[in-house]
Amino acid sequence: GSMSNRDLEEVFSEVDGVLQTTSSQMFVVTGDTRVRFADYVCAVSDVKIEGRGGTDMAPLLARAVEEEPTCVIVLTDGYFTFPPEEKMNGVPLIVCLIGDNTDHYCPSWVNVIKLEE
Repeated sequence: GSMSNRDLEEVFSEVDGVLQTTSSQMFVVTGDTRVRFADYVCAVSDVKIEGRGGTDMAPLLARAVEEEPTCVIVLTDGYFTFPPEEKMNGVPLIVCLIGDNTDHYCPSWVNVIKLEE
């Protein structure tokens, strides 16, 4: 979505850390008001960021849920409207907040992690 370049650098650092630690792949979805990239990646360099306009996470989360994951992790500045819990089809949503820690936007059913420098 509309995250700053600094926030995106932090996101890429976190994704890279997970990929290196697990030595595996993960399904990554990026976009703004629509899905712009959705694929399994083994390296953060495989992730594509396009768009960067307004943020509507509903299509991105719906695409992630299609893969039937054990959980969905969103790395975000927190400035978006959350979908109703039932749209997650029982898949736990973990929100990793980057930057200003806008946890007051997060509904009670969301698991929140604040990433700090």
